[in-house]
Amino acid sequence: LIHELAPGARREGNVFSAPNPTRAGDTRGSFKIWMNGAWKEYDEGVGGDILVLIAYVGGHDPKSRAGRRHALAWARERLGLSEHDPARLRDLKQRLAKKARAAEREESARAQRLYLRALGIRAHAQKIDAADAANPVVAYLAGRGLALASVPALCPVIRFHPGLEHWTSEAHVKPKYPAMVTAIYDARGLFTAVHCTFLQRDAAGRWIKARVASPKLMLGHVKGGFAPLTYGATRLPIHEALAAGQAGPVLLCEGVETGLALALAAPEARVWACLSLSNIAN
Repeated sequence: LIHELAPGARREGNVFSAPNPTRAGDTRGSFKIWMNGAWKEYDEGVGGDILVLIAYVGGHDPKSRAGRRHALAWARERLGLSEHDPARLRDLKQRLAKKARAAEREESARAQRLYLRALGIRAHAQKIDAADAANPVVAYLAGRGLALASVPALCPVIRFHPGLEHWTSEAHVKPKYPAMVTAIYDARGLFTAVHCTFLQRDAAGRWIKARVASPKLMLGHVKGGFAPLTYGATRLPIHEALAAGQAGPVLLCEGVETGLALALAAPEARVWACLSLSNIAN
């Protein structure tokens, strides 16, 4: 479809560069189309989705009503969905609805499997004594300048797993490492996922992040979730603080270690790690 709409397109990773199809003889390649159908013409500062692209290539103002009508008509013809063939259209809608229901069931089952795996990891991880300097998690954090025992009003969400399988490894037999396991909760206060930092000793015997392709992994439903690292000045879980009318500042950050550093610097605040930059928005 991309080659049909933008002849001469060249793939560069997940994006295609192409001469502007509306300008004869254009060879500059300022026209970009991504694999999800989004596109951008940088010379003119226009872009949009795949239907907007069809309108643009057809010579219409990309966001005009006429352009939208042209794009829908073009798409119907391209898909063989003539308005004069209602039986074909009805059959297609039924097949798509059936496929969507099957996909929804499969996604629900997959989410349940991931949740149970995350719950199992959490259950097998051990509670930590923050003053135990011999604990690999405590020692790892101390090596990062984070004294766990000094973090005020610490929530019990960080645990230690003595031998967690690095499940994304390409090895036939997955390697196991000690790991820092942090629980992730949703807005209702329900456990939904885990964030795992895999650890190993370096040549000097210090605990560091494991030297693997992805030393930090998450499992479960993370979107909109967070790791509540500290209770803040109220020293109460968020729901109890709300019920008691005790408001206070909440600091949102990306990673667990960043959150612990913030907690040490701002003991009056409740600190939540959202685990990724985009998830702060969620």
